Amino acid sequence: MEDVRNNAATLSVMVRPVEFKGFDALDTTIEAATGNDALLMIGDAALIDLRERIATLALRHRLPTVSSIPEFADAGALIGYGPSRRAFYKRAATYVKKVLDGVKPSNLPVEQPTQIELSINMLTAKALGLTFPDTLIARADRVIE
Repeated sequence: MEDVRNNAATLSVMVRPVEFKGFDALDTTIEAATGNDALLMIGDAALIDLRERIATLALRHRLPTVSSIPEFADAGALIGYGPSRRAFYKRAATYVKKVLDGVKPSNLPVEQPTQIELSINMLTAKALGLTFPDTLIARADRVIE
């Protein structure tokens, strides 16, 4: 059996955090990330609401944007990869119902996502002059064209 590691290309990734200081500073936050190979957005409530604006600014600066929230690709990010927000909200509603029915929150199990979704925005890829292998596109849960 051949050792796959011998055939794998070495990839070096440098992570440089860029602090998000609020809605009014979004332009300067994206400008601070300009010059990097890509922008990775780790989703939180504030950033979800700003997804369209973030995607527009990133595209203006020719900064490919990848998010841990698949729905970011709908707003114009290049790739979204993570658990669906919709699935999270459905699970949260189930937990709320159990608590309202009298179950102690401390008795509820901690759950991990069971489905991870890959969304690829081909319009953004084209605007940035990027291409994806057909095998990756075939594996995507959603391809936005």
